[in-house]
Amino acid sequence: MALALAGCASVLFPGLEGPGDAGPASRDGATNPLPDAASDDGALPSGFDLAASPDLAGAPMQLTDLAEDIAATWDVGESQTDEIEPCNPVQRGRVMLIADAGKVKVGQQAVRVLYGPDGSKFFQALHPKARNADWNLAKYTGLALWLDGALPQGYGGWIPAGPTVVLCSANGGSRRLDPAANHVPQSGTGYIELKLPVAGGTGWKSTDAKNFDPAHVRWIEIHVDPERGTGKGNCTLWLDGVRFY
Repeated sequence: MALALAGCASVLFPGLEGPGDAGPASRDGATNPLPDAASDDGALPSGFDLAASPDLAGAPMQLTDLAEDIAATWDVGESQTDEIEPCNPVQRGRVMLIADAGKVKVGQQAVRVLYGPDGSKFFQALHPKARNADWNLAKYTGLALWLDGALPQGYGGWIPAGPTVVLCSANGGSRRLDPAANHVPQSGTGYIELKLPVAGGTGWKSTDAKNFDPAHVRWIEIHVDPERGTGKGNCTLWLDGVRFY
């Protein structure tokens, strides 16, 4: 099944990305209209940090919203199994990135990740695309973001509970944050705000590997895993207002 996307979004196909690409597109030349994205209000969420920011590979890190300029700053990946592949994003032809200007909570764009058709493994969004940030997260308490999700009829939900957040440090280390309960919507009807501690705790299990260094984090990954059941179609994840606080 291929995909046709509304003209309000820029579609970035793995290997064919191009900033500013917009309009209908498909994976194999056929079309498969997607449902229109509902709009949310553009109000700033509570707790926004407008303070001065550390460097992001020589450019200012946006604490207010990392989910902008999607073509240049975000990427995607997918796993071959129902286990995440931490800090090793691979594109295998079933996941695509969309700069969504139609379903925006904060700013001008939101991250939209489309997975399928009929996918049932972990997929992810990551920032920055170049994987070259140098965030000192020892100075921050948590990560906040707005998220929404949509699953086709017949899917059983997001299993295991999601999202799983992975912080990837400069020395090859990682910190994995897994929720005790699912936080990802599955009807696509509206964003929810999620806040989680970067050190773990309060409902989030923290697992470090390979000498994770919180003072030199290169990129962040957000993973989800749909349970297909008897369903057919495409799974969707939206992210907006991504920020450290």
